[in-house]
Amino acid sequence: MDNSLLVNTLRSSSLATLLVFFLLWLCKKKIIGWFEKDVSKDIERYKHELDTKKELIKHDLSVEISKVRYHSESIQEIYPELYQSLVISEGSMSYFFYSYYSQDWNSISESELEKVLKSKEIQEAEIERLVSLVKTQSSDRSNEIKQALNVKYLYDVEETITKSKNYFLLKRLFVSSNIERQVSAIYKKKWSVWAGLETWYLFGKSTSGVKFSDLKKEYNEISEMVRELEEIMKNELFPS
Repeated sequence: MDNSLLVNTLRSSSLATLLVFFLLWLCKKKIIGWFEKDVSKDIERYKHELDTKKELIKHDLSVEISKVRYHSESIQEIYPELYQSLVISEGSMSYFFYSYYSQDWNSISESELEKVLKSKEIQEAEIERLVSLVKTQSSDRSNEIKQALNVKYLYDVEETITKSKNYFLLKRLFVSSNIERQVSAIYKKKWSVWAGLETWYLFGKSTSGVKFSDLKKEYNEISEMVRELEEIMKNELFPS
């Protein structure tokens, strides 16, 4: 073979090889460029998605923290107020069980009776009538005074229970299920005792069919239920 032909053949092969390598390098560069571009886009998109999710999580967390804070602040206000109203209505009943027989109305003076009746916000006309019974030493004065006070105290009991129940209904959304069950049970028993007292004192002990011992037992049960409620509230307000 002619040397010049061999040289030309080798030269052509080298150029072809170089061209192939160049084309391969160019393709590789293009492919890598496209890949890097796609990866960069994916990374940016992923970062954007992460940032979006992070903001959503922060927002949700902020909302939950606000809910917890609001609920905590709410029960710190509601529980003491609710408990106080229950104790007040319980106390208004105590007259019938612990104070009713302690006062000797036959020996009370006119001025003392007038002072007592005014403190109980008895109507003026009724005060004058009862004081006149003391003045005339009427044999019915003790029963009449007791009956007037019974009516007033029964009204006070009804009013305090109603106010307490209305407050509970307004704030019911914020109390726990344990509190709701206990408070509802207390109100149910209070209304039962109130109805029994009304029947006993206003319609006559002998004809009412109500046993005073049963009413007192229910009243003591109310006191125990209120103490139990106190412990439930403490555990929720100050968890250990």
